Amino acid sequence: MKIFYTDQYVLPLPPGHRFPMRKYGELRERVTRAPWLAADMLHEPHAATDVELARAHCIQYVRRMQSGELDDKAMRRIGFPWTLEMVERSRRSSGATMEACFVALDEGCGVNLAGGTHHAFRDFGEPGHWPILAHIGLTSAATFSRFPGFNDEAMPISTRTPRQSSSSTCNPPRSK
Repeated sequence: MKIFYTDQYVLPLPPGHRFPMRKYGELRERVTRAPWLAADMLHEPHAATDVELARAHCIQYVRRMQSGELDDKAMRRIGFPWTLEMVERSRRSSGATMEACFVALDEGCGVNLAGGTHHAFRDFGEPGHWPILAHIGLTSAATFSRFPGFNDEAMPISTRTPRQSSSSTCNPPRSK
């Protein structure tokens, strides 16, 4: 089993911001104390590439997000101030979701300890959910690209989102 983490990519948030940034480091620390954990199970994920991001997002949105050119309305939807750290954490969290999925398909189990910013549509963030990139949509698209014969009836599991989210809108229909 491989466990991917991104808690070292911290968002510089204003005092009193309600995003639970600390919990990701606390989660990794708790997992690290587990008696079954071997040191080689923990991995820092790659940052999702522009090619990977473009599979689920409009490239214009990706470019504006990366360069800090999203307008005020878009940034209010996201709920974070724009920073380079926000961009890097978002790319790494997306990479962690993809890598955990690939490991699960190859080895039986993969874990992503990152998250919290995965509700986004193709070209904007879903209000109220700290959306930046759609990790699940990106991962579905990357999986279909990496495993061409993969059953497109896959179901992502999120332990935090009890409802259908914007992630389902990020993958265009595939031809059979």
